Amino acid sequence: MKIKQNLSLYTLALITLAFAVPTQAQSDWYVSGSGGATFSSDIDISGTLNGKIEYDPGYNLGIAFGGKINDNARGEIELSYRTADLDTITVNGATNNSSDVEIETAAVMINFYYDMNIESNLAPYITAGLGYGRQEVTFGSTSGSDTGFVYQVGAGANYAVSDTTNLFVDYRYFGSRDSEVNNVKFDGYSAHEIRVGVRFGF
Repeated sequence: MKIKQNLSLYTLALITLAFAVPTQAQSDWYVSGSGGATFSSDIDISGTLNGKIEYDPGYNLGIAFGGKINDNARGEIELSYRTADLDTITVNGATNNSSDVEIETAAVMINFYYDMNIESNLAPYITAGLGYGRQEVTFGSTSGSDTGFVYQVGAGANYAVSDTTNLFVDYRYFGSRDSEVNNVKFDGYSAHEIRVGVRFGF
């Protein structure tokens, strides 16, 4: 799909934006990868179609490059992707459970974290991020896309496996502005996400 073909462009943006992270000693830099479940909220639609879309649980993937700002704060540039298939769609009072509707969102985000350093291998954190996303909606053989502002907030915990390797699990609330695809207006997309990942320092 077009959105997958554009992931290389987002990767280029990821490398370019990486210079926004403050310069620290080499050991303070890291790369991470994550994946998990995405639970998309219902979306109201209007325009040439009027109704509501309900989605099945989907999945999310993410890669990030970041660095420490100080002992508690760090920043990163993240490239993420999430997708979900339709559960039911209600249009003008008629409900259909066709699986021909899919929503995909790719985003480049600047995230900031506050790590609560405690005398333990297990340490909680909170996070918030802003960025730019591309959303593609597919109706059978027809698809369209829109781009715009996206954001996320969340909380989680790190588990230090070694001085350079951390496992982490977190919850994130992801949201975007309203979008319009093929003259159909979609209320702002939002999703609850659970992620599990690993972070390598260097």
